Amino acid sequence: MSFIRRPNPFWKGFLLGAITAILGGTFLSKQVAHISEQDYEQLKLVDLDGKKVSLTAFDTRPLVINYWATWCKPCIQEFPDFEKARKKYGNKVSIIMISDDSRLKVIKLLKSKGYGMNFYISESKLNLNVRPVTYFYKKNRQDFFKQVGAMDSTFLYEKISKQLTQD
Repeated sequence: MSFIRRPNPFWKGFLLGAITAILGGTFLSKQVAHISEQDYEQLKLVDLDGKKVSLTAFDTRPLVINYWATWCKPCIQEFPDFEKARKKYGNKVSIIMISDDSRLKVIKLLKSKGYGMNFYISESKLNLNVRPVTYFYKKNRQDFFKQVGAMDSTFLYEKISKQLTQD
């Protein structure tokens, strides 16, 4: 009879899974949602009327950029919170919504919604493998915070307020 206790296979698998999830999540968060400074500078946008727009036009105040897609349900569920934030903060912050879907798809989706946010279409595919992704920039694109995935209105307001108080 042996008194040596064998480790429970559950805990071995659990620990291995936890370590893999932590390391994989860290790697993925850096890989799936990255818009580099170069991408930001070269991002070619058009508004819903087809007029070209440059992101540098938004450098004079804090900027919130939400990358979304028409097929992304969590993206669309965030729209009411972004609209409330737009009304709450007014001209203190620019909130823009960018999709790389076709302009017609975006117009069709937004047709009956009545949102006052600025919606733009990227003329090239975004370097993102997940949506929604939101970037919070201070004025003149200094510093930023990146949120991968959906967020609630409390989190959104907190991040915008922080951008405004750090100017």
